[in-house]
Amino acid sequence: YTYGQPVLSYDLELDSGAPIPLAAGVMQYVLADGSPATSYSFRVRVTTGYGTSDWSSAASFTTNADTPDTPAAPTLVNISTSAKTIRLAITPPADNGLPIDLYQLEGSDLSPTNVTELAYVFAFTSPASYSFRVRAVNSLGWSGWSAYRTVDTSTGTA
Repeated sequence: YTYGQPVLSYDLELDSGAPIPLAAGVMQYVLADGSPATSYSFRVRVTTGYGTSDWSSAASFTTNADTPDTPAAPTLVNISTSAKTIRLAITPPADNGLPIDLYQLEGSDLSPTNVTELAYVFAFTSPASYSFRVRAVNSLGWSGWSAYRTVDTSTGTA
């Protein structure tokens, strides 16, 4: 209540941070850099010709969850030229509020393959250069594909 005085401005305090000034008549604030599945608290105060009010009681909200972040490229654990295998590791990305259900690997000589473990062994038939990438999924959908990791089995390098 402003006691008949025009509103000059509002202040918004988000998670006990510094007050965010808002012009008179502004009745919304867009949290542009919020994190998925995160709780925030806020309170407001008003400035009129009589002065500035006390802060309101705090209210809170939680942002929605989102698809996982894009993972990093798979990591080369080792190459076994005798067993003709490449062992790759997956580093989990941020899940953004929902558990990751599985990962999908694909690459040269590997069609998209669903995996639930953070390690994968690829069998190759002849020394060559192989590239792999990975993505993650939760109940909201797929992340983007990672960058490719290229492994050269003839030199044993990534």
